[in-house]
Amino acid sequence: MSSPHPSDETANISESASRRVKITAVQNSLSKNGHDDQSDALDFPDGGLIAWGTALGAFLIQFCGFGYDSFTLYFYTRTYLTNNNPSAIASILLTQGIGSGVATGLTTIPSIAIVSHHFQQCRSVVMGLVVAGASLGAVSHPILLNNIINGKLGFANGVRASAGMIS
Repeated sequence: MSSPHPSDETANISESASRRVKITAVQNSLSKNGHDDQSDALDFPDGGLIAWGTALGAFLIQFCGFGYDSFTLYFYTRTYLTNNNPSAIASILLTQGIGSGVATGLTTIPSIAIVSHHFQQCRSVVMGLVVAGASLGAVSHPILLNNIINGKLGFANGVRASAGMIS
């Protein structure tokens, strides 16, 4: 019988060594981030000017959207529509509610989702700060506008101040 050539044995040894290296590399990547693609972990900047600027922009979208919507219902029913019957108030406010609800919905979900593309380690904290913008806007915007409109500035300047703040 013929003996195997030395080059055949070298090829078998190098193939098994490369298999071991590949298996070890896959196991290391699985232990680091839970799946076999390490490029996903490198795509998250986890901070920086662009990421925090995106978080600030998302916070302002939440602040302005929910803040402005919460004030209009209170103001219209208290000031301008006091002599109207409830069905007329409901149909005026229903149309505004649908329009502003759709608009707020179309801006809320993307503003929260885009933050998750910039953060991985502190994603939940940053998303919590963004969502807190809705609560802060819903509380502060009506108080601010109520004081401006019922104060010295009046309705016209109060609406201008509100538009400036939202812009």
